Amino acid sequence: MSPRSHQRLPAMASSSLLAMALLSASAFAQNAPAASQLLPASGTSEAADAAEAADTLASEAQAQAAYKAALIALQQQQWGQAELLLERALMFQPEHAQALLQLATLLAQRDRLESAQALIAMLLEDPRTPPAHPAVAQTSAAPSISETPGPPGRTQLLLSVGPSRNPLGLTSATELTLTLPQGPIVLPIATQARATAVASLALHHQTPAGFEIYVQTQTTSLPQARSASRVAIASPLGLPGYLWSLGTQTTLDGTTRHSAALVKTLADSPSQATDTQASASASATQLTASLWHEPGLGRSGWLLRAQRNFLPRASLPITAWGEYEHSSQSAPGALRSGVQASAALAPSWQLQSLLQVQADTAGYSPLLKNNAPRRLLSLQAELEYRWPDPLFGGQASVSVYAARRWSNLPLFAWQDHGLRLAWLRQW
Repeated sequence: MSPRSHQRLPAMASSSLLAMALLSASAFAQNAPAASQLLPASGTSEAADAAEAADTLASEAQAQAAYKAALIALQQQQWGQAELLLERALMFQPEHAQALLQLATLLAQRDRLESAQALIAMLLEDPRTPPAHPAVAQTSAAPSISETPGPPGRTQLLLSVGPSRNPLGLTSATELTLTLPQGPIVLPIATQARATAVASLALHHQTPAGFEIYVQTQTTSLPQARSASRVAIASPLGLPGYLWSLGTQTTLDGTTRHSAALVKTLADSPSQATDTQASASASATQLTASLWHEPGLGRSGWLLRAQRNFLPRASLPITAWGEYEHSSQSAPGALRSGVQASAALAPSWQLQSLLQVQADTAGYSPLLKNNAPRRLLSLQAELEYRWPDPLFGGQASVSVYAARRWSNLPLFAWQDHGLRLAWLRQW
């Protein structure tokens, strides 16, 4: 079970960083060239010039309409809708300084500080911003964003349902080759993937002090599947950048894992970025150490993980990670790495992708390719459409996805695709 994370929280308070960005935003808007100055001076026909000017004006009008609607959504405390509308405004007019500032304000107060810093850095690094303002902002950006007041308590409810071709991740192979001392034996695999509906309910609550609880349940109509569940709690540790978490989860195939983790977040300051990193100058690194136990399989171990968040563009967040998992029993250890990206293709359209590789440190079983270490390559893509208008006070979306895993051991290769309808409500 891999629940989607929704980081959507209200925020309207200002800080010295955002105040400085407001000054820069105003100057940015005053120094931005008019639409007519952006058109070619020569080399095109008057008709082409007129068409290009009309397209530019139309985009600006669409951006301004989305920006005004976002301000109304902010006043009504419809935080998810406001974020969507601000992203829409920036889709039509990426240099819309006021939309950038409002989005940075919203993200900063919703605990997405790295993304907020990156947006401010993009604004201050723009050559059309007066040179005096970036210099002042860079000296105060890091402390200002860290001094942003904590968000108020929040609650999120996510409902989703849809068909899945292979919710249990059963192998795509039709036969299995066992390597025995007497020679290989080929056995047919009778259990094959079955399509069925999958329904999920998730509840996430965070207190003003930062304590979080996450509860999720998932079920299918397959008779051999169990109801999956996940419960996790997390809270700041009292030291800057540290938090602890406890969790337990059971997957659809019945595997249960308990875990305890310590997480350290290292946020970069915009002033630490090089010229080539201006748009991603507020990246952050997250280090995790955890202990885990799987009672049903009689296994336990530990895991070390390093994760890096990037924001090369406002509409393209990227996360890359690497981890090592060690088992104290006979199961082999595993090295994993991956990258996840999300891109806004158009207003209301979002594409998410995930690539992960795994290499075991020892052989999986003497019966599988003479104890060859397992190698895995997983790829997943999901295209999501979000309805721009609220539905029953929440945000509705529909997505199609496809996932596949390749392996040198056919037993662990599978593929899946499906459709998901979702509804998100937050308070």
